[in-house]
Amino acid sequence: MTRTDNVAGDATLVAVSRALREYTGETAVICRAGGEEFFVADIVADALPDELGQRLCAAVSSAPIPVTASVGTASAALRTVTTDDAIEVFHRLVTDAAMYAAKLDGGNRARYYRPPRP
Repeated sequence: MTRTDNVAGDATLVAVSRALREYTGETAVICRAGGEEFFVADIVADALPDELGQRLCAAVSSAPIPVTASVGTASAALRTVTTDDAIEVFHRLVTDAAMYAAKLDGGNRARYYRPPRP
């Protein structure tokens, strides 16, 4: 990889992170997990997971550098979540199950992880 490639890659990561910040609320925490993977965590009142995923895809595609995203989302209602539920949702996000499903569907898509019902 050349220095020019590194500079272009860094510029792309910065553009994507700025776009994600513009499309998410003030309470969102955005981090780069490595490579081109980002995590966004937020507390929202009534988020529709499919809309959130589409909003994040739109954020990435709005960046000044032409890139797209495969987005996986997961959620849990805080008022009813147990420690085990929270751990399961977090585990699914970190293992990228929904994101990889979006990639397998052709990329530039969003998929939502639905925890199994008891």
